[in-house]
Amino acid sequence: MIHQLNSLNSNQIAVDYNINNFFNFRFGFSNENKESIGFGIETVFFDIDYAYFNNQFGLGKSTQISLLFKNI
Repeated sequence: MIHQLNSLNSNQIAVDYNINNFFNFRFGFSNENKESIGFGIETVFFDIDYAYFNNQFGLGKSTQISLLFKNI
């Protein structure tokens, strides 16, 4: 579990749970963005991450998907 307090009085807490060094499940909460949830898959050749969160600029809920190719 990770807890972060920065100079802008923004409290943040996050949990990242790893299963067999392959699947990650994430949950976070802050007093600015409210809650976020996500998961990731990690392999030798690539990583895939997905996140669902409240946008901090008042634009509503957002999703983010990333794909990382690893150079072996």
